[in-house]
Amino acid sequence: MGNIFKQYRKIVLFLLVVLIFIIVFFFFKSPNYEKPISIHISHNNILFDNSLPISDSLGKEMVYSKKNKNIQGFSEITVNNPNKDKISFYIVITKDDNSKISDNYIKMYLTDKNNNPIEGYDESLIPTFYDLKDYNKDSKRKILYKGVLNKEEERSFILRSWISDSYAISNQIEECSFKIEVII
Repeated sequence: MGNIFKQYRKIVLFLLVVLIFIIVFFFFKSPNYEKPISIHISHNNILFDNSLPISDSLGKEMVYSKKNKNIQGFSEITVNNPNKDKISFYIVITKDDNSKISDNYIKMYLTDKNNNPIEGYDESLIPTFYDLKDYNKDSKRKILYKGVLNKEEERSFILRSWISDSYAISNQIEECSFKIEVII
């Protein structure tokens, strides 16, 4: 009988040591203080609701105001990486299924916060929604920008979009809407 108690004491003592080790390990383990990636999109829904076509020169100069917020598309996008590791990200724009205006007539112009065109958005040849690369082989989701943020880096963009002046105006109300998102 004394032998059985000695074996139980050894087992209990072993389990207590293991339990204490686990508690100490988790208690003194350094916590993960990684901050979340911050994303700000001033207007993530763009709606062309019976908007009039405009020229590229006017579209490139577009600025946001309460007066024209629904006339044409304008959005400010900021991505901030407060962490130690660099990250890859996409700025993706998705066309609504009910949109009536052809992809060939929606112009997209992406600049930095100082209004300098981002690579691929040449001032002389502004891409349409159709011209942008598909995101994950989905023709309704297009890549506006693909980039990398280093540790503690922030990037800001301005997206201007409008209906091309080559679009023929009709008597029917024609809508086209988009959603902007940043994918990490």
